[in-house]
Amino acid sequence: ISWYLGQKIHRAFGEPQAAFSRLNNKAQESISGIKVIKALGQDDADVADFDSQVDQTIQINRRVNRLDSMFDPAITLIISISYVATIVLGGLFVTHNVITIGNLVSFISYL
Repeated sequence: ISWYLGQKIHRAFGEPQAAFSRLNNKAQESISGIKVIKALGQDDADVADFDSQVDQTIQINRRVNRLDSMFDPAITLIISISYVATIVLGGLFVTHNVITIGNLVSFISYL
């Protein structure tokens, strides 16, 4: 699970970087060409285009954040399940005299 989510997150983090790059390019383009934009009366169109780029960047970042927010709980769940399995199996081993309670406590404390 962690490998799958890790691969998905790794690929997904490239999208926000590309979106920020496009947004920065648009901002630089608008700033460097401000005189031409004003001379042609394209102020509103340029602002609308920039707003569209900002909205697109926000949507991409939200998608990646949702994916990233699943990663930590998934890892915590895996660790918790393995911890519970260790306690349950260790308890069974203790009751069947395979290991001592001291061995179990020592093993769990090393986790």
